[in-house]
Amino acid sequence: MHWIDEIDIRLKENWEEQMSLWYQETLDKEKLEEKAKEVRALLLDPDLSDRIDTFLNREENLAKKRKAEMLKREVIRAKVEYNKKLFQLRSEIEAKADEFLPFIKGKNVNISEMSKILMRNKNRNLRKEAHKSWKQLLGSIEKEARESIRIANKIAHEQGFADYPDLIFSFDNISYGYLSDLCSRIKRDTEDVWDGFIGKCKKEIPDFQIHDLRFMFYKFFLPPDGYFTKEKMIDSLQAFLESYEIDFNSLFIKIETQDRACSGGCYNLKMGEDIRIAYHPVGGYMDYRVLFHEFGHAIHYHYLPKSFLLIDDPSFREGMADIWSGFIDTKEWLQKFTSLPEDMINTFRNAHALDEALRFREFIKELFFELELYNNPEANFEKVWQSVSKEYLRIDDDSGIWSEFVFSAPLYMKDYIFAKLIKNVTFRFFRTKFGNIIGNKEVIEFLIEKYYKPGNLVPWRKKIEKATGERI
Repeated sequence: MHWIDEIDIRLKENWEEQMSLWYQETLDKEKLEEKAKEVRALLLDPDLSDRIDTFLNREENLAKKRKAEMLKREVIRAKVEYNKKLFQLRSEIEAKADEFLPFIKGKNVNISEMSKILMRNKNRNLRKEAHKSWKQLLGSIEKEARESIRIANKIAHEQGFADYPDLIFSFDNISYGYLSDLCSRIKRDTEDVWDGFIGKCKKEIPDFQIHDLRFMFYKFFLPPDGYFTKEKMIDSLQAFLESYEIDFNSLFIKIETQDRACSGGCYNLKMGEDIRIAYHPVGGYMDYRVLFHEFGHAIHYHYLPKSFLLIDDPSFREGMADIWSGFIDTKEWLQKFTSLPEDMINTFRNAHALDEALRFREFIKELFFELELYNNPEANFEKVWQSVSKEYLRIDDDSGIWSEFVFSAPLYMKDYIFAKLIKNVTFRFFRTKFGNIIGNKEVIEFLIEKYYKPGNLVPWRKKIEKATGERI
């Protein structure tokens, strides 16, 4: 066996073992550190980089060469992401977030209950209390969050990059300037819809605040829960798959109900052979969106090459998940798999521009909050958050509740932004090429053959352009 394939197998096994640890309800931090130690020993061998460079200069096999390119990138990534101190800090932040229970109305509640209050409860004071309940967690992680920024910047600089974002952007072959211009364009494109929404909110709530945002958004956007019951979620997914002649039971995917901090997650426990979706249904359209999103991850994993070095990049993986949640937004899906009346379908479809504006703007807000902190690690978190909230949401958020997610999953917000762009490009192609999307086998065949099976043999932006003719 070729030495690159041997390393690939060891990385694959390590990754699967890490997935298994995160899949458990209680994270075993000692075992997670053992897995990190294995990666350091494997990738931080001082002779490995030279060995890869020598191989790249001689090798002509395109698949082997691509694996070597990805291995070279993993060596650079490991120097930062698997730095012992940084890895511990980020794991600690994520573990604290997973274990945290907000204190609302005199008792600890799970995250889904807090979210339900922010989404549905008409009591503004209770919504404010639910929103501010997150502050206790933030106080417990701010020191670690700030230290993680300093360490990541320092190591990235040692590797020849201006800072940590510069290193991460290099993996996608993008620059800060490109990303900044892209986000500015998205902000302009969503301006009218967003200003209209904020105007409506202020008419109903003159002193409109950040804790009112989710409530007002879902008031304008969500269809009635009764048409999206939790009892029918799995049946609707299976019926949807059957419309493409896919038997759910033939896939190596299991769906499990678990009471987790997040609404759902997908865990590739054994690549292409044991994939788990864990979710916590409470009912309503957003639950369906979560389930289909996580299934999008799962079916992508199902068909990917069984190679760690050929796993698609995070932006593309999130795009594959977004495509599946996008299916349930189509008029055809709503007509075929729900009993929503036609007038409600049309109303819901007309509100999708607002949904797009909110999600894009929240992702961009969190991304630029994070980028500003990497640019100035000593900055006041609350003031930076207030500034980006005013810029992208038109809300003067003085609550002091910033995003903890960006410190456990650094710069992942750019992946969510790209995911929505990938979904939009792909659906435009589907409409042009195939017309009907739901139940059309050509759609699934396209996803499997053009997107899933090649994996990262081709950089994801080139893969999109080659498949659809559009460039992101």
